[in-house]
Amino acid sequence: MKRVEIYEKGLLRSRMWFCDVPERWGELNEEQFLLIAKSMCNNIADEDFVSNLTGFPAGRLTGYFIYKIIECMQFLYSCNTGIDKFFIERLPDTKLYAPGYRLKGMTFEHFMHVDTLFNKYIRNNNDTNLIMFVANLYIRHDQCFVLPVYEKKSLFSFRKMKLLKPGENAKIISKRVDKYVIYAVFLNYILIKHWLSKSFPYLFPEDTGDDRTVHKVSGKVKVPSTRWLDIFDSFVGDDVAQMDVYRRMPATTAFRILNKRIRESQKKRV
Repeated sequence: MKRVEIYEKGLLRSRMWFCDVPERWGELNEEQFLLIAKSMCNNIADEDFVSNLTGFPAGRLTGYFIYKIIECMQFLYSCNTGIDKFFIERLPDTKLYAPGYRLKGMTFEHFMHVDTLFNKYIRNNNDTNLIMFVANLYIRHDQCFVLPVYEKKSLFSFRKMKLLKPGENAKIISKRVDKYVIYAVFLNYILIKHWLSKSFPYLFPEDTGDDRTVHKVSGKVKVPSTRWLDIFDSFVGDDVAQMDVYRRMPATTAFRILNKRIRESQKKRV
């Protein structure tokens, strides 16, 4: 964070304003992140963007001050540093929640569904695909992609889980969630993907191209893409009887094992 002081000289008295300006993605809060997404979708004027960010009245902002604030936020033009959290914990006006910090609570099966839909949207740039991606990423606490072991062994449980039906959450999102919030989730996931590339470089190899810029709304970004069906089949191997165990595995645990296997396999080839 950079501490910014604004000195405003008046006729009778002068005033000093203070604000903290984020200098990297990880320093943003949810409100600021949504503001950035909204500005990318709706082309908010620079003075309005800076005013909402700092709380300083837009009509009293000078061109030089706007320039200096935006200069502090050059990180907005690149997403290759990555982030390991979702800024929006719950989609507004819904009971749909994101995975926790470092994908806590997300199973391997859940991630494979989400990432496949994300890649489909990247290829086709279709709004329906974007909504389906968000509808599979944000789910209710009682929804899942593969039933827990205790749910299969007992007819009764303290907390009944339900398998997510295709498109079940999509109608809710399309009716209740603003477009810029949906785009914010998309942008957030790009940052998650780059964090995964740095944490598990063999499983999520970073794009070698130079274009890592976040483009406005178009979805035309370069992010690591993975063929999950082939990887999952290789992961399970001959242990088909235990397939559900692999599907229920925490996503980051599966990533760690797969990353190690790929690294060791590449070493043997050398």
